[in-house]
This record gives sequence, C-alpha cells and structure tokens, in this order.
Amino acid sequence: MSFGLPEEQQSNNGEVWDRLNFNAKEGRYTSVIYNKETEERETEDRVADFKAYVDFKTLHVGWADFSVSPPSVVTTLYGESNAPNKPNDDHKQFVKFNLFNKDLGMVNFGSSSKAVLIELGALHDSYLSLEKEKGDLIPVVHFDGMKEIKFGKANKIKVPNVSIVDWRERPAAMLGEVETVEEKKPEPVKAAEPDYDDDLDF
Repeated sequence: MSFGLPEEQQSNNGEVWDRLNFNAKEGRYTSVIYNKETEERETEDRVADFKAYVDFKTLHVGWADFSVSPPSVVTTLYGESNAPNKPNDDHKQFVKFNLFNKDLGMVNFGSSSKAVLIELGALHDSYLSLEKEKGDLIPVVHFDGMKEIKFGKANKIKVPNVSIVDWRERPAAMLGEVETVEEKKPEPVKAAEPDYDDDLDF
C-alpha cells in the first residue's frame, strides 16, 4: 500500500526516528535506537506476541534510507495535502505511528519493508472502516507474532500478524499532558484506566 506517497524527488529534511521494528527477513520484532554520539544503531529483541494501544492519529508517511549514518528519514502526518517527495532512489517508503503498552511504554512502530507496509495498510483500512463508529476510542492491536505470505519473486516472506481486537479509551500515557493530569486528579486518572491484566495482557 502506497499511503498516498508520490514518486518525485526532493531534498530530505533529515529526521531520525528511534522505533520498534519488524525484521521481515528474520521474522522478529526489535527495538532500534540510533546513538547519535557513536553514529551506530543499537537493537534489542522484543517479544513477538503482545497487545498495544495504537494511535493512528499519529500516522506519518514518507521515505527512509537506513543504510546511511545517520539514517535519512523524511515524513509528514498522514492525510496532509503535501506528502513528502522521494529524496532519491536509495530511499524506501516508510510509515510510523505511536503505540503503547505497559512493557514497551510509548514507542514509534515503523517500517520500510514493502511487504510489511501492505499488512500495515490493511490494518489501517480496518481502522478507517470503524473510526467514525468508535468515536474517541482508539484500537487495541494484537501483534500476534508473524506469518508467511507470498510476495513478489520470493516464495514466502515474513510479515507481522496484526489485527484490531478491541477499542478502548485513550490511556493517560497517550495524552498530551500526562504529568499535569496526574498531578491535579490522581485518583480519577487511575480509575479511568482499567486494569487489563485479566483480559488483555498488555
């Protein structure tokens, strides 16, 4: 899925994003952090089966080249009229959005894999089909490991197995001013955020 990105070339704004990533070659989730001092990427394996709140209001689309140091990333908020142009042929389509659970905290989930983008595009379409009906609720997505699909010339390629399993109120951690809310009204904030340990393990 293209997410409405044009193919023209334009200069790059040099944004760099740390992110939770799905390695399509190895079929695993990793946290990727770019160390600006050493100009090296640090990766850490993450669990392959988890649930998280996903905020598609933070969906950014653009282009990325992670083969250079520092990585070259240019994005804009999805739906804006002026989507970013492709800086050069080394850049691949890239999307990112915020997700949150108790273990990961607030992180960007991002990918430039074409096969992964197809799966994320289908997930986003599922979200759009219910967005108006659900109002201010946001989706809970089950990242259920990986699955293999046929893609291009490759016989099989690994992609994240993702689906919306619930819709919930936005947790306090995903609000714009979490500290202010918690300081003024600690009890209501705690009560408004249900404990999902029994039914949703995230």
